[in-house]
Amino acid sequence: MEWTQDLTGKVAIVTGGAERVGATLSLALAEAGADVVVNSFGTDAAAAETAAAIMARGPRAVVVEADVSSAADCGRLVEAAREEFGRLDIVVHNASSFVRGPFLELTPDDLERSLGVIVRGPFFLSQAAAPLLKEDGGGKIVAILGNALWEAWPEFVSHAVAKAGLARMIEVLSVVLAPDVQCIGLCPGQIMGSTAGENDELRTARGETPEDGFVAMPDGTRFPTGTAEDLAAMLIDVCAAGPYLSGALIPLDGAKSRL
Repeated sequence: MEWTQDLTGKVAIVTGGAERVGATLSLALAEAGADVVVNSFGTDAAAAETAAAIMARGPRAVVVEADVSSAADCGRLVEAAREEFGRLDIVVHNASSFVRGPFLELTPDDLERSLGVIVRGPFFLSQAAAPLLKEDGGGKIVAILGNALWEAWPEFVSHAVAKAGLARMIEVLSVVLAPDVQCIGLCPGQIMGSTAGENDELRTARGETPEDGFVAMPDGTRFPTGTAEDLAAMLIDVCAAGPYLSGALIPLDGAKSRL
C-alpha cells in the first residue's frame, strides 16, 4: 500500500511480527518508511520471508528470535534496535497467546501463558525501550488489544483478563512516560481471515450470524468486519500522530463495541 504518512528514518519493533497480523503490521510500517525489528519465536521461515519483503520495499529489517514472555529476551529486542539502527521510535505489542478452554478447567500454567506473553512481556519490553525512545525525542508504544477488551468470550477467560491488564498498562504508562512517549491501545474486532472459521463458530455460539464482510446481531443489527490492512492503516495513523494522542484505547470494529 501507499501511505501519505511518512515514517522514514523511524525504527519500529513489532512483537510477533513475522506472520499473520504481525507481518501485515511490519510490512505497513516499512511501506511508510520505517526500519523494522521483526520479532520471531519459532517462525524462522515466516520471519525470513517478512524481512525480505520489508527490504524489497526499501527500509531495513532485522529478525530477532525472542520469547516476549522473558524479560531478558525483551531486552535483547531493544538492544538489537540500538545496535542495528542506533535508535528506536515505535514499539508494537502485537504478540499474543490464545489460551482456549472452560474457565473451571484452566490451570496455573494456562494463566501464566496468557499473562506472560500479553502482560509481562509488554511490561518489560516497554521498560527496556523507554530510555531509547526518549533519547530520540520521544516515540510511540502501541498495544494491539483486540475485541477481548470489549466483549466477553467464555472460552478465552485468561486471554481476556490479560488483555484487560495490558489495556490498563497502556493507560498508566501514558502518564508515567509523558510527555516523551505516547502510549495507545488499538482494539480491532474480527480481522483474521486465517481463523475466520473458528471466529465464526464462536460468534454463532453467541447468537451472532457471520456474513460476508459483516456480522449480524441477534436483534438484526449488522456491523462490518475488517481486515488486517484496516488495523495496519490505523497503526500508521497513530504512529504519525502528534503527541496529543496518548492514553487512548481506540475501538476498530465498526461500532460493534458501542452496541
